[in-house]
Amino acid sequence: MYIKRNISWRLIISFGWKSVLFYFFWSTFVVLVHMFFHMNGINLAIPFAPVSTIGVAVSFYLGFKNNQSYDRFWEARTAWGGIVNTSRNFGNQVMSYITNHHTKHGTSKDTIKSIQKRLIYRHIAYLNALRLQLRKPSSFSLDYHGHINNYHLGRPETSN
Repeated sequence: MYIKRNISWRLIISFGWKSVLFYFFWSTFVVLVHMFFHMNGINLAIPFAPVSTIGVAVSFYLGFKNNQSYDRFWEARTAWGGIVNTSRNFGNQVMSYITNHHTKHGTSKDTIKSIQKRLIYRHIAYLNALRLQLRKPSSFSLDYHGHINNYHLGRPETSN
């Protein structure tokens, strides 16, 4: 997944130049073969019905896959939003409940601030560990050569 706000043409060309060249030469070859057969009186017509049937089937398949991927994205977004809201509530509760109001003998403000800070920092450490675990590259993150593809992680390319 590419997470930056905009995509530069340099990035698109760096990933797609091989495919563009391949399909340029392939389509040129197909056109030249068609022209050769057409000049020699051979008709290379393809029936329309099977092509349209396969096209409709592929469009349904791609539509369902697209819906699935969007649903997975939305589910992850709502789960992370729930974690953010719960964390915010936890921070508010730490600041509200860990006070001097309910103690029989007073505790210094520095001790209370220290306890609040320690709890909140531990929670931030937990959230950071969760973030790192969720962002850990999986086998789906590898390119064809077995190297980690850093572009979808929003990181610059590194040499492996």
